[in-house]
Amino acid sequence: LTHHRIRRSSLGDLQEVNENGEYKVMSIPDGSKESIYAKTKGGLLNISRPMLINDDLGAFNDLAADMGRSAQRTIENDVFTLLLTNPTMGDGVTLFHANHGNIGTGSGLTVTGIDADRVLMSLQKDGSSNEFLNLSPKILLVPTSRGGAAKVVNNSTYDPDTNNKLQRYNIAGGLFSMIVESPRISGTTRYLFA
Repeated sequence: LTHHRIRRSSLGDLQEVNENGEYKVMSIPDGSKESIYAKTKGGLLNISRPMLINDDLGAFNDLAADMGRSAQRTIENDVFTLLLTNPTMGDGVTLFHANHGNIGTGSGLTVTGIDADRVLMSLQKDGSSNEFLNLSPKILLVPTSRGGAAKVVNNSTYDPDTNNKLQRYNIAGGLFSMIVESPRISGTTRYLFA
């Protein structure tokens, strides 16, 4: 079953009214709609009574926990597959696209690069481009190979990329409340989430 998520756009600015002037009619902007669809996934284990009776090694003791891990892994794989395929949204443009204002310049995982990402995120506008969303990143998703560098940038008091580290404050320090490392992404790709 397809579910729709509707987001209203913002009204324009109010117009000045003279002393005897009349108020002007404001147009109600169109909203945006995205659709999501959840597929049912599952599985069965066929265990017979003789199998349980003859289970001298206790192989079936942890099957419930194994099914839970399988479910968790399936959800995680599906989320990363969706993220990495960069799906086309309701406006006909992919999720990560310059038109949406959510693609950085490809700068390195440095204080300067993360600060540029933060600024880009805060400058995103609503659907009618009237109002800044003013989003602040809280979660940083990086490849496992970049996790250490991400922690250094986030946890350093001073800019680790400056020659004299004790003279330049780290403007990206403590920006993220969570750094998530994943082997499911690679290279220098990173994602910031509000």
